[in-house]
Amino acid sequence: MENVRHREREGTLARVRAGLQNLRSVLMTIKRGRVYPRTAFVPLVKDDITDR
Repeated sequence: MENVRHREREGTLARVRAGLQNLRSVLMTIKRGRVYPRTAFVPLVKDDITDR
């Protein structure tokens, strides 16, 4: 049974890695009709989060 679990975990990791590769192919996001290009994306930093 351990071998099956290990193989399932490997499959899950492969799917996660494939999903991350797919995220890199995103060119833009559209929200409420407004286009946000991926090149303009600025990740949040700790000070941006004010919910405490």
